[in-house]
Amino acid sequence: MKSRLPELKQGTEDTITRHAPAMILFHAHRDAENYEGDIHIALTFGFLAAHALGLGGTAIDLIPPAVQNSPSLRRLFSIPENNVVVASMVLGYPRYRYQRGIKRNLKGVTWI
Repeated sequence: MKSRLPELKQGTEDTITRHAPAMILFHAHRDAENYEGDIHIALTFGFLAAHALGLGGTAIDLIPPAVQNSPSLRRLFSIPENNVVVASMVLGYPRYRYQRGIKRNLKGVTWI
């Protein structure tokens, strides 16, 4: 973080979120059962939904601990006091699109 923060504060480089225009924070009540597993499932569905909409998405592991441990960030993002921030996903339109893919016959299923 020490090497990334000066450039981030100057506005010259954003190596954490890559200038993504949107972010989703996944949080849950700290007393809920199996909240970490459930949030990782929700994060996966978020990736699938983003891809279906033509968006790029990536999980950023540096963000949840920063939000979790900063009272001002918790207030900024309206995280309830009893909730734990577990995961984050940044979203945006991809800068690069693949023009060519691998052409091959898709595998099939043989029902017996």
